[in-house]
Amino acid sequence: MKIIKDKVKSFDDLDDILLDAQLNEEEFTLLLNTLGDVELAAIIKRHSFESNIQAGI
Repeated sequence: MKIIKDKVKSFDDLDDILLDAQLNEEEFTLLLNTLGDVELAAIIKRHSFESNIQAGI
């Protein structure tokens, strides 16, 4: 995690790591837990999806 935090310099860097790094579930959760509300909202906005619940199906 320290290497990731040291190397991430932009939102695009973070996005690349979340999409391309081969993190296991625990590492992914640890990384997400280091993010603030603004970063999480930006990720959700960039990678939003419509589930059956959201679509009202």
